[in-house]
Amino acid sequence: MNGSGSTLLHYYLEKCDAVASLPRIEPGIATSSEGQNHVREFLPLPEQYDCVGVFTESSDVFGDDSQYNWDEIKKIWHREWAGPASTSLDNLVLLEKSPPNVVRAELLQKHFPNSYFIVMVRNPYAFSEGLRRRHGPKIEPCATHWGESMKFQIRNLEILNNVICIKYEDLCDNQELVKTKIKALLPELDDLSFEGSFSGHHSLYGKKEMPIRNLNSDQIGNLGTNDIIRINNILSEYQEELTYFDYKMMP
Repeated sequence: MNGSGSTLLHYYLEKCDAVASLPRIEPGIATSSEGQNHVREFLPLPEQYDCVGVFTESSDVFGDDSQYNWDEIKKIWHREWAGPASTSLDNLVLLEKSPPNVVRAELLQKHFPNSYFIVMVRNPYAFSEGLRRRHGPKIEPCATHWGESMKFQIRNLEILNNVICIKYEDLCDNQELVKTKIKALLPELDDLSFEGSFSGHHSLYGKKEMPIRNLNSDQIGNLGTNDIIRINNILSEYQEELTYFDYKMMP
C-alpha cells in the first residue's frame, strides 16, 4: 500500500542476492521503480483517472482484467528483470511494487500463478498526513483511501495463496519479526538485512539519509485538532478495518 513503508521494504529486499528488481526509470530517484511505469501503454495508471495517491477512487478500473495487456506486460517485465546482460531468471525472486497492486492483486495471482505477496498497512493518521503532504488532497479523501485500501487488503489476505501481512510499525520497530515472516514466505531471502541508512525521498524529512525510523509520532504531530476530528469522521465508517489490523481511533 502506498505510504506504508513499501518503498523502504523494497530498498532492502532488492539487496538480497536472490532478488531481481526492475530498474529505476530515473537514476538517482530514491523511490523504488514501479512496474507500472515500465508498461504505461498496457495498463491503467492513476494519473489517467486523476487519482494519484488515492487510486481506490477508481478501483473498478484497476480491478478490471480487460484493462490490461498481460502478454505485453509480462514480456517487458521479464526483459527488464533480466537486465542488459540477459541474466537467467531461474531461481530468482522477481520483485515488483506498484501501489495499485492493492486493488489488482487477484489479477496478478491469476496471470503470475507462482506469485508471493507482502500486504503492508500503516496507522491511518500518519498515513493520511503523509498522503496529504505528498499529493495535496484534503484530509478526508486521504482517510477514505486508507479505509478502502484496508478493505482490499483484508480481501487480499483471504484470497491470495501465498501472502503475509507486515505493518509499517513492525518494519520500523520489530525487524526480527518482519525478517521471520518474509523468510517463512520466501526462504531464498536468507540474506535479508535491514542494516544501513535509507534516503526517504518522500519522508517527512525529505532525502535525508537515516536508519529505519518510525515516523508515525512525528507525522501525527503535524495534524491539528480539526484534522483529527475530520479523520475520525471518516474512520467511524471503517470500524471493522480498524479492528482487523488492530488500529484505534484517536480521541
